[in-house]
Amino acid sequence: MIDSMASLPFVFKLVIFSAVLTAASFQDMRTRTVSDSLWIFLIILISPAIIIEIFVIGCFSLFDIFISASIMFLICSLSFACRIFGGADCKILILISAAFPFSASAICFHSFAAALFSAAGISVLMNSLLLSLIFMTIVFFIQLFQNFKSVASNRHFFFIFFKKQLMQKIPFLIPITVGFFVHFLFGNLVFCFIRSFLLI
Repeated sequence: MIDSMASLPFVFKLVIFSAVLTAASFQDMRTRTVSDSLWIFLIILISPAIIIEIFVIGCFSLFDIFISASIMFLICSLSFACRIFGGADCKILILISAAFPFSASAICFHSFAAALFSAAGISVLMNSLLLSLIFMTIVFFIQLFQNFKSVASNRHFFFIFFKKQLMQKIPFLIPITVGFFVHFLFGNLVFCFIRSFLLI
């Protein structure tokens, strides 16, 4: 009974996040901006589910949410200052971390590290970066073969490609959305690969 009760708010949050992320991705692709009202709408919708999980079911605590969101806030603040992420990217990653927190009660370093890298926010971020890297690499080699002569005469082609061809055309919110789905289907791909490699 407890498990079934716990799954209802979780599924609800999953559906709402999926819908909002998809809408935000389309909006970001069209206008390169995402309205703050979309994030406010998201917070209003998921708040009752989070309250139920904390005070009725006891899935996690306010401390777990605080730690998860704080870690992601520090990562996003640094990335935003370095102009790696946009404002919308930071907001949704922090919201994901707060809505799907990891258990901060782990004491052992190894279990804490596993919990941290398996947490939704960190996992979505790492999946997004990996998927972006894979996509950029594929497109880079396509461009490389299509523009072989210009590449041979321009040693700065690699920098120009990533600066102008990709970063200005592909909003990072799209890899975040895909990374979100990948997390809940397969987990943190980077962490799973590293863990499998170390076991081997």
